[in-house]
Amino acid sequence: LHTADKAWSLAPNPRTVPATGHVLYESLADVFSAAWALHRDAATAARLRRLARATNTWAAAFPIARPFALNVDGLARLAAGDRLGAAARWRTALDLARAAPQPLEALRALRALLAHGDLDADTRAAYAAQRDALDAETTLPDPDARPSVL
Repeated sequence: LHTADKAWSLAPNPRTVPATGHVLYESLADVFSAAWALHRDAATAARLRRLARATNTWAAAFPIARPFALNVDGLARLAAGDRLGAAARWRTALDLARAAPQPLEALRALRALLAHGDLDADTRAAYAAQRDALDAETTLPDPDARPSVL
């Protein structure tokens, strides 16, 4: 977390981060997600809220980043105890990622919804099938390999 905090402190204003800034934001999301999954503490929840604000600002300049920003916002809402708001963000991210198409962001949204969404059995089964199909197509790291929420 110390290294991620240092990288975050060196990051420019989100309005000036280039499109390639997704590497910074994805790395921070991975670290903060793993930290929150392990500790569930207020400091990490605050980091996630700050990251969500930054990624939403950044996505305003680069609309292609909107599904990613919504996935991060969902995580920040989950960390704040707003499960319904989190699920709403992840469903919107999933819809946008499917339309783009952005299979990695769709997979992130599906994994989050399956782990944290209140889904009926049919939706859960449909999402699980979609997740399994995307898992077979993508190179997103296995969430069971390290602690993470997304």
